[in-house]
Amino acid sequence: VLGRILRDRQETILAANAYRDASRLDPTSREAFRAYVFTLNEAGMPYLASQTADQRLDLFSQEERREIAHAAAGTTVNLDARRQVSIIVSQRDDVLTVPTA
Repeated sequence: VLGRILRDRQETILAANAYRDASRLDPTSREAFRAYVFTLNEAGMPYLASQTADQRLDLFSQEERREIAHAAAGTTVNLDARRQVSIIVSQRDDVLTVPTA
């Protein structure tokens, strides 16, 4: 419930944390795990979403897996022919963070 409320309020990182906690409390919850992955993707962390989804591929359709993988591949932005910037995401046990520098 908390994850849905936070997601509706556009607080996706907090929502992802809530869904992660819910999936840890009930590892059999298909809904919590899927919501965690999709919320990570919405929060701008598609690589982490993809890595997380890989842990339980049976919960995702082939189309959903392709969309998640495509989003992760799209995190690399070509600035020019010599330079690429990748979004790097770190995860601590208590809070998901995105480096700012």
